[in-house]
Amino acid sequence: MAYARWYQAATWEPSTVPDTGAVILACNHLSVLDPLLLIASNRRVVSFLVAREYYESRWLRPFLDLIHCIPVKRDGRDLRALRAAAQVLAAQRVLGIFPEGGIARSDVRRGLGWLVQESGAAVVPAKVMGVHQYPSDWRTWATRQRPRL
Repeated sequence: MAYARWYQAATWEPSTVPDTGAVILACNHLSVLDPLLLIASNRRVVSFLVAREYYESRWLRPFLDLIHCIPVKRDGRDLRALRAAAQVLAAQRVLGIFPEGGIARSDVRRGLGWLVQESGAAVVPAKVMGVHQYPSDWRTWATRQRPRL
């Protein structure tokens, strides 16, 4: 993805996501840039659990639908979203998940464990570094940060 590679000057190690099969790509979550970094650094399409308010954005929704993202309520009790995530894995696709359930949170949600147990999917850890979430998502997108994955 040109934005990640050239504008943000992002760097990443070769992906360890297998070429086939169900995979959970579990990553820390520092900013709104994180999903794009995961998409840019992988050969396979990565679907994400996405906060419902982002999914309801008129300009974002077509892109999110294209990669089969799943809207999720932030209250931590969205069983419908977890079932939809399990369907992504049953279809042998890649599910990107931020276990903290939001940007820069310290607690981990229980959904990841349930998805691993129910799907038997391979889990690939990832770590984003060198990014900062500004008060505005637009400012975060516009500021060059040199992220590393």
